[in-house]
Amino acid sequence: MPDLHIDADGHLASDLRCAGCTYNLRGRPVEGECPECGQPVSTAITYAIASGRFGVVSSIAPPAAD
Repeated sequence: MPDLHIDADGHLASDLRCAGCTYNLRGRPVEGECPECGQPVSTAITYAIASGRFGVVSSIAPPAAD
């Protein structure tokens, strides 16, 4: 079971379908809404974890400074 990744800016870094309309929410802010139907992104995250599609939510660290 894969992890659900969130980038350093708080955006989804994994493919995740909206629970309301199946729009791909990758790149959307986790505190935002689906641009197609207005369903909260958090609802899709909760549903995906509860249904066993993803194991845990993990953050992707920002790139190291040169």
